This record gives sequence, structure tokens and C-alpha cells, in this order.
Amino acid sequence: MPEGPEIRRAADEVANAIVDKPLKRVEFGLPQLKRWEEAFINSKVTSIDTYGKAMLTRFDNGLTIYSHNQLYGRWVCCPANQVPSSTRQLLDSFV
Repeated sequence: MPEGPEIRRAADEVANAIVDKPLKRVEFGLPQLKRWEEAFINSKVTSIDTYGKAMLTRFDNGLTIYSHNQLYGRWVCCPANQVPSSTRQLLDSFV
């Protein structure tokens, strides 16, 4: 189960990969979030903060994405246009 220090390490890795870089493509896996995709195009990540097991990705458009790894979640950095292999499934019961 990820704890605060693990989330901070993941946040640092994600920050190194995307802070101050414009987003060219945004895809949310949950249908409820699809309407927000366009709002993030060409915006830049300004910072990534953590709060316990939560990661807050802050953007220059004033929006913030809150994510929580629950019990077994994890963040993965990989090259653009590459989807990391996973057997995980999205659940929309939390939205």
C-alpha cells in the first residue's frame, strides 16, 4: 500500500517529466471527466504537491487534478504515446 513518502517520490518523478511542458494530448479514462480534456490542452503543469496519499497536479489554467492511489495505485512515467502495460481497470464508482 503506497504511503506518503512513496507518493512524494512518485510526485517528484512525475514533476521532473512534465512540469513547465505544454500538454499536447489529454485523455481521461472516466466518462465523467471527458468534458474537461479540452481545458487542459496547451496548459502547463506548474507544480505537483502531495497531501498524504493524494497527489495534486496544478496547472497554469487554474485547474488542479486530484488523484489518490487508494490501496494499490501507482504512477508510471513512460515515453509519449506509449501506454504502460497493466492489468488494472478503471472504476467509476468514486466519481
